[in-house]
Amino acid sequence: MIKKTLFIYGAGASKADYAPVQNELFSEIFDLLEGVNDYQNGTITPDLFKDIKEFLYKLYPINKEMDNQVLYPTFEEVMGLIYFAIIRNESFKGISYNYLTYYREALTALIAIVLDKKLRNIPNVNRQFLKCLFTTFQSDYNNETEESDSPNKFMKYFSFLNINYDILLDNAIFALQLPHRIEYDYGFEIKNRFTKLKLFKPHGSLNWLVCKSCGKIKTEDEKKSALKYYYKILDKSTDRLNCDCGAYYSPLIIPPS
Repeated sequence: MIKKTLFIYGAGASKADYAPVQNELFSEIFDLLEGVNDYQNGTITPDLFKDIKEFLYKLYPINKEMDNQVLYPTFEEVMGLIYFAIIRNESFKGISYNYLTYYREALTALIAIVLDKKLRNIPNVNRQFLKCLFTTFQSDYNNETEESDSPNKFMKYFSFLNINYDILLDNAIFALQLPHRIEYDYGFEIKNRFTKLKLFKPHGSLNWLVCKSCGKIKTEDEKKSALKYYYKILDKSTDRLNCDCGAYYSPLIIPPS
């Protein structure tokens, strides 16, 4: 008998596909800002590099010349400090409260771009796992029943809880080659009542944008609208994506408390 199963994805699931883990992210950010290693021919401006580096140095004694990467803070440590300062209406020495939201969005944007560049055109373990999972399920399901609707049943039997920000699992589900495409549902209230695979991301996601005015959440993975938005943040562009209510969309990342 096939039982309903929840798969919990942590950092190891993303590391298997060469995604940097928390204590590696700031090393990758500096490579991106400097346009070296995997990030040559980058589009990061010198002003942005100086701005972000000075901001990080005010929080931690961070610089690229450090040999021991253990000294780098994790992404969540820095984002957590900024997050709690914002909700408490506090600031840091030498850093105006008014700039904290920008720095928080800029760091999120840098991580999104790091992952987009780092994970492009490489073998995908997540896709292989999902393909194997579905093949095994399909065989077991067909042995237990004469029905042929295994893709829809697959979406009912399996759910995923992903505590990572990246969209490796999201894209792996989207790319799963079946008789028809597997649709997934993040658990938001939506009008579509068709069967969808449940994918929960309690800490937010790099492909989510939220309107802080009306609460609407935008997720358009295949169009990479969130990634385009992140580049605009780094360029300090005024051409930002607007919600129907007229307010700006913002990244939806929730650091662990």
